[in-house]
Amino acid sequence: MEQLVPAEAVAAWFFEPELRRGDMLRDGRVDQLATWLMALKMMGVVPREGRIVADVVGTVPLLARRPHAVVLLDVAARPLTDEDSYRVDDLQAALLFDGGPLAEVFDRRLRDLLASYTDSEQGRLENLNLGNFRGHRLTDRRLPDWAVIEWCNIDSIYVVAVGRGTLGKVLTVIGRNGPSLADDAWFAKNRSEQKGTDGGITVYVNCTLARKRLESVIPDRPARVLQILHLESTEKVLFRFGYQDRVLHGTMATRDRDGREDIRPLTETRPPPETAIIPDQANRYVIFNYPLAEKFEQIRQAYLAGRSPDSRQAREHAWDWLEEKFQFNLQNDLLDRLGEYLIIHDYPPHPLGLGVFRTICIQYHGPREPVAAAVDKLMSAWQWCLQVPAGTLPTGLSPQLKRDEQGLWYFQLGLVGPAMAVTDGWIVISHSPQAVRDYANIRK
Repeated sequence: MEQLVPAEAVAAWFFEPELRRGDMLRDGRVDQLATWLMALKMMGVVPREGRIVADVVGTVPLLARRPHAVVLLDVAARPLTDEDSYRVDDLQAALLFDGGPLAEVFDRRLRDLLASYTDSEQGRLENLNLGNFRGHRLTDRRLPDWAVIEWCNIDSIYVVAVGRGTLGKVLTVIGRNGPSLADDAWFAKNRSEQKGTDGGITVYVNCTLARKRLESVIPDRPARVLQILHLESTEKVLFRFGYQDRVLHGTMATRDRDGREDIRPLTETRPPPETAIIPDQANRYVIFNYPLAEKFEQIRQAYLAGRSPDSRQAREHAWDWLEEKFQFNLQNDLLDRLGEYLIIHDYPPHPLGLGVFRTICIQYHGPREPVAAAVDKLMSAWQWCLQVPAGTLPTGLSPQLKRDEQGLWYFQLGLVGPAMAVTDGWIVISHSPQAVRDYANIRK
């Protein structure tokens, strides 16, 4: 896929499916799910406000079964009246999908998605003559001038582009008339060394280009964020993940502005005693070993550094008010008790085979009761916050946060319903309340 991505990419995501998941084509579950959702939408059973959730659920599993890439080539924005609000002035991004035996399924899904968000009165569909290629362009009078969607397929490769000129840039590379990301020696070297023979994810970011785009809109803030993340001198970064047997291995390769290169592990390569919490029924797992409290604080600081001074102060005051109202201190009551391990595995499996929904186990030290009490107060605060705007949202998009009699918290937003519980030594999050209960029963 990197041979099809222009070398000027600001960021790119590459995905290679697990062989086991690619073979799930035979059971047809994902095809049936997408077909059902399309039929229900056509019959008007899916409410208008629930379309986005339904479309995501019906599309992501399809992408997860074939190699694909998502690339950002350019983005520009301008500030609005609120100094933390911006409007996109230009965007160039593309999805490249190797359809293989799923080419017809993807083609139907693409046309259904386009039909869901436009109409004959506002939209215009035209054919494109792109030299050796033929494609289509969709425009909508309700959208800004840059917001066009163009797509074409070359054999089994589909290119779906957003933004004027994007499709032309990708086709120039496909026609071998321009440099690709694969021509970057540093990228090619580190990409080829990716661990794992069964599936893999690669995320590439050109930090220099990204910083340049962002600082044209919000000066100084990108530099502050990168400094907190220890990436202030980084020119390029490549995150790589791949499976070896049951274990997902991850590394991060960097190159700084002076040409210095570094590569470091992101995941635990030797299973520690903590892997005892991973059930034998799990087919895949990944282990992260970091001081979790420090990492959460780093993420919080990076988020605040990306806000304006007034917005940052308002958020800090709002959080202080919530802690006082619900009588808890997140740092003392919860974060300081966190351990070093975060483990993600695929048991219990999602009933629809959606591999993106996994079980997350966050380690903590000390007795269970204080941690459970802190989680209850934190979730109660979140529940209170959700109740404020809920009455103004359509029913299908009104998030609901609830607690059952056993102290299990679960979140509902359309078809999505993750749940969380505090067990001995671990905070457990999974794709449904029943999944959390099933996992807890396995551990007993």
